[in-house]
Amino acid sequence: MNSWGVEDESNKGLLHTEKNGIVIKEKITSLRGNYEKYYELVMEIIPAGAFILLDNVLWSGKVLDNSAIEKNRDTKILHELNMKITDDKRVENILLPIRDGLMLVRKL
Repeated sequence: MNSWGVEDESNKGLLHTEKNGIVIKEKITSLRGNYEKYYELVMEIIPAGAFILLDNVLWSGKVLDNSAIEKNRDTKILHELNMKITDDKRVENILLPIRDGLMLVRKL
């Protein structure tokens, strides 16, 4: 298990720093189930004013359906992440209803 809490070692080096900030260099879909951990890690290393862009946050509308949240692990994980970000006083965010939902998060 790597430092991300993920068995798949292919996610090594997901983040690297550059002179002007943090660059996310790979898609992180295989980290599903660890989104909150990843969010906290990113929040520790990005500077104030930096942005995080998350996709698929509406999950075909399932994140608003209590029965879907109870029945499906991925739906529950995305719902919990959405709530965590919404309640996080360190950031401001906007949810864009484009395709399956984009959330733009800015660290204060």
